[in-house]
Amino acid sequence: MKKKTKKKKKKKKNTKNTKKKMKKEKKKKKKKKKKKKKKKKKKKKKKKKKKTSCQTQRVQEAVIEFSRCLHKASPPPPPQYVFPVPPLDHRVTQHASAPSNPDLVTRCSAQTRPLEALTSDP
Repeated sequence: MKKKTKKKKKKKKNTKNTKKKMKKEKKKKKKKKKKKKKKKKKKKKKKKKKKTSCQTQRVQEAVIEFSRCLHKASPPPPPQYVFPVPPLDHRVTQHASAPSNPDLVTRCSAQTRPLEALTSDP
């Protein structure tokens, strides 16, 4: 039978110190990474601005072309017919509303004859 060999016990390291050192190193690495990321973000922003300006120009051109096409396609508006309205005889309306003065009413009625009377007289 084989003899069992005794395992040597490992010496315990001072873990507190090593953990502290590891934490400090990690913090340093994170700080460096953060700084690098910020620089990259600034570069990306500049690129984005250029893209948006090109896009807006393209969009504006498309809108202008579309509006031109609409103007070409739309038929001309129909002409608005304005029927001539004869001017009202204000003298008659004024005197008709005020019957207190009968002389003026008779004078106006003599001036404005009905159409039948005009056609019958030679």
